[in-house]
Amino acid sequence: MAALSRTSPIAPEIGLLAELLAQNTTETGLTLPVDRAEWLLERLDLLKRQIANLEHELGAFRVSENGKAVAAVLDDLSLEVMQHGVLEAAASEPRIIYPQFGKGGSSNGKA
Repeated sequence: MAALSRTSPIAPEIGLLAELLAQNTTETGLTLPVDRAEWLLERLDLLKRQIANLEHELGAFRVSENGKAVAAVLDDLSLEVMQHGVLEAAASEPRIIYPQFGKGGSSNGKA
């Protein structure tokens, strides 16, 4: 979890916001001067954009992973169909040629 907080684009912003809130909260509640309130709103907007970006990246990753999974299933199915077809064809029409090494012999499959 600590590694995620170091690499997340959101973690530093959350830390700054938490610090601002802690510094400006009293027993009566949160009191901010106008400039700090504007800064807080800017930071919240930045967080909103960063979260939207992460959601887009996650969506692209999920699509990619789903595509890989579908490709693997299709590969397995294709291999199974091809193997079945090849084995069936080999069983129904044996094409084995037996060479005859005698003088004047031909390779016609007959002994």
